[in-house]
Amino acid sequence: MKFILAISITSLFSFLFYTNEVNELKTAVKDRYAEKKYLEAIKIYTLLETKYQIKEPFLIYDHANACYRSLQLKQAYKYYQIIADGDDSILSSQALNQMGIICCRTQKLKEGKELFIQSLRKNSSNRHAVLNLEWALTLKDVPSQQERQNKQQAQQNKKAGDSDTQDYKADPSGSEEDKEALRSSSHANKYMDINKARLLLESMKNSEKQYIQQLPVNTTTKPNEPAW
Repeated sequence: MKFILAISITSLFSFLFYTNEVNELKTAVKDRYAEKKYLEAIKIYTLLETKYQIKEPFLIYDHANACYRSLQLKQAYKYYQIIADGDDSILSSQALNQMGIICCRTQKLKEGKELFIQSLRKNSSNRHAVLNLEWALTLKDVPSQQERQNKQQAQQNKKAGDSDTQDYKADPSGSEEDKEALRSSSHANKYMDINKARLLLESMKNSEKQYIQQLPVNTTTKPNEPAW
């Protein structure tokens, strides 16, 4: 009986010590984040999540924010993804919004726009996602190195074809009108997603106009910068 009592007391003290240590680390990481000492904060977040197995959504979200603010975008995206897959629609919407910003900043505009739309689907009142979708639609895609190489190769092939003695203008595959229609169709398909995004944005703006007007204006957001 005494042995069992001793074990119970030891377990209680261990639990109290564990709880106290976790609370101290949470306070410390909150202070480091407020002081903008993000690298120090990241170490504490990592310790809480690995050694103490603390998987609280807001803790992971702040970990992601600390990574983002210290320009560890790949790590930030990973932690935002964990929150985006969670059950809290408000927090999930915020995480998707942040993932969209990262994609736009790393020249993945298509993915970024889709993430802003997903953010609004989770929470149509997320004003930052509305502003960021609007911001993303003003950006231009920057071709990747592979796309530039493909374009250069296509231009070289075209020059080689133009120097050939064979008359390619008489193309039996279709008339010039058919080709022009095909080119127009291809062009339309390329921008179809953007047009849908614009329509969705306008629809959401109209349906949430009254709500948005009641929100405080984010005076720190520049016209050509994403909203936080």
